[in-house]
This record gives sequence, C-alpha cells and structure tokens, in this order.
Amino acid sequence: MRLLGVKIQGGYSSEARVFARLLGHRGHAFDARVLYHSHDGESWREFEADAQAPVVRLDVGYREQMPGMAAKAKALLRFRRRLGELTRLARAYDPDVVYSSQQFWDCAAASHIARRLQRPHVIHLHYVVGPWLSTGFSRNPTAMRLATRAFGLADPVERLKVSEQVIAISDFIRHDAIAQGVPADRIATVHNPVIAAGSSTDDRGAMRAALDLPPGAPVIGIVGRLDVGKGHLDTLHAFARLAPANPDAHLVMVGGGPLDASLRAEAQRLGVAERVRFTGWRNDVPALLSAMDVFAHPSRREPFGLAVAEASAAGLPVIAYAEGAIPEIVVDGQTGWLTPEGDVAELAEALGRALAQPSEARRMGANGRELIERRFAPANASRGLAEVLSRLIGREPATVGA
Repeated sequence: MRLLGVKIQGGYSSEARVFARLLGHRGHAFDARVLYHSHDGESWREFEADAQAPVVRLDVGYREQMPGMAAKAKALLRFRRRLGELTRLARAYDPDVVYSSQQFWDCAAASHIARRLQRPHVIHLHYVVGPWLSTGFSRNPTAMRLATRAFGLADPVERLKVSEQVIAISDFIRHDAIAQGVPADRIATVHNPVIAAGSSTDDRGAMRAALDLPPGAPVIGIVGRLDVGKGHLDTLHAFARLAPANPDAHLVMVGGGPLDASLRAEAQRLGVAERVRFTGWRNDVPALLSAMDVFAHPSRREPFGLAVAEASAAGLPVIAYAEGAIPEIVVDGQTGWLTPEGDVAELAEALGRALAQPSEARRMGANGRELIERRFAPANASRGLAEVLSRLIGREPATVGA
C-alpha cells in the first residue's frame, strides 16, 4: 500500500508533527511519500527526519501572511498553476490513498489530486467541525464561495462530509463530526501518538534556576498558546485563590499568543505577578515540564490535548476540566483530577489538593506516565492508521514495526 501525504499549511505544525510520528513508526505496514510545501526555512528537514519518508519539496504559492484579498487572490493563482505539477508528481508515485489534514490548502490540493487520480482521499481531522475550518483562505463567506468555485477547490467542511474516510484524533472529535454531518461509517478515531521525552534532576535544577524559581517551591505549570479557550485565565484566577494558603507556590505559563499582555496585567491586578513566570513561546517544553510539580489544563472543548498527554508522559499529575477529549487522556482520581468545566473554585481546590498531597500527586504522575506509554505509544497509533487505510482499500494490514 502506498500513501501520498500532502502538507502545505502551517510548516512543522502540531498536525505535521503527528503525521510525521505516524509515518516514522509505520515499519513495513505501508510505503509513504509526502508533497511538502517549502519556500523558506528548514522545517521540511525535521519533518523528513521524523517521518522516515521521502519528502518532495515545492513552493505552491501559499504564505502564512497574506493580508488583503489581492494577496490571497495572487496566492490562489499561483496555487492553481501548481496543481498540475502536484498531480504529475502524485501520478508518478501512483498512490493507493491520498492523505491530508483538514487545513484549507492541504485539503484543496489533496482532494484535487485524489479526483484526478481517482483515489480515495483521507482527511485527518484535528479540530471540531464548523465554518471556521474554511478560514485558512478567508473569513469572508462570500470570498470563500467564489474561491472554491472559481478554482475548483474543495471547501474543507463539505469535503469532510463526502470524503471516503475521516480520521479523528479523539472520540470527542469523532462524535462532533458525526453530529455535523460526517457519516458515522466513514470516520474512525486514531489517538495522537505521544513520545515521552526524558529529563533528569539536573534538568529540573537548571530550568528552575533559569526561570528564577526557588529550588524547593511547589510549581504549577500550563503549556499552550495564550488564546481564548485554552484555560490560562481560569488557571491564573485559580492560582490567585490558592496563593494565600500556599505562600511558596509559583505558576509557570509557557506559550505566546494574543492574551499575553492581558494575562500579565491580570496577574498584577490579582497581586500574584511576582509568583507567575511567563516564558513566551518555547521549543524546550520537556525541560520546562521537568521544573513543574503539577500540570494545569482547564481548556474548553479540547480536541485532544497533546500538551496534557506530554505532561502525563513526563510524570506530572494533571488538573483539568472534564470536557472535550481530556477524559480520554486523564483518568479522574488516578492520573489527576478532573473538575466541572468553568468552575474556577473547584479548579483551585483540586490544584491546592495536589500541592498539599505531594506523594499522592507523584503517584498520579507515575500512573499517568504508564497510561501514556501503554495507550498512546506511536507504534499503537501507527497500527491504528494502517488498519484504517487497509480497510479503506480492502487489504489486510501489514504488521507495524515488522
């Protein structure tokens, strides 16, 4: 079986990283090749190394920043001219299946190739379904309709409903997609693969020193883009509630985003700014996790929670809302505590309990690490992908890792 992946939008994004891990642990289950948009930077090198699959690089015209409709129209024209070359490259490989994420540009190119080659198109769905999935080109519905009609591109939302197979990253996303019109018999769950990164006591000490954290202070951490719905504001308010009873506790917020300034201002207003560390965007998350004792993640409608899974893999107990896909990763009372969504008081109580019971917190963290290694190992995810693809084309799946 030959799988052709199409990766255009977002560089080495979380979606690309998941795809690379799935390919990198496929063993001899299937062959793979990836058409990878590349016009600057070296992200394709990291993707190719992780995926262990040949990458065909080309510039299809897409750019992360395309302000204004004129720039978008010009990018679409370039993109439309490259579809012929994409199709020729795909035809030379002669895939059994064409794969993409739900991103607008990825989906548009992959569906075009699949139609021309008369091959099934598999869409890997990483988010809840809704009109916003089409905003990879424009948030203007009229512009979207004109673009899809004029260039024969597929609207991702509609393409999901008619695609031969959809892969959801969680049961939460699968159920949401079914409710939005994706046929239940054409969507399957393959949980994201998680790789546990090792750390040491030396990492912990060095990172705490770098963050100006007292060596023995209890530290709560949260990792993710500073955006609405990710739970940073609730975490900050919960920390302010527990701070008086835990005078040595600190909070570390890892990530960048539009809420950075407002969160810093809110920490000042709440009187906890001296005990909150904002790291900005970082690429050394495993080392940062080693500096933490408890992981907070009260996000809303979380599609999967890769940050949560990676925190569990690092041996941290997780405190989060019982919403979205989080209950698929965190077992309440065993690998952390789940609280009612939006209840900051309960969130603060659970975080305070974890700080007050360090031995119990460590036990939960060890349980979480074992669960991640058993349930979300990359080989398991790759096996799940191979099974879905094999069913799609009517073949018996080969053994992953053989």
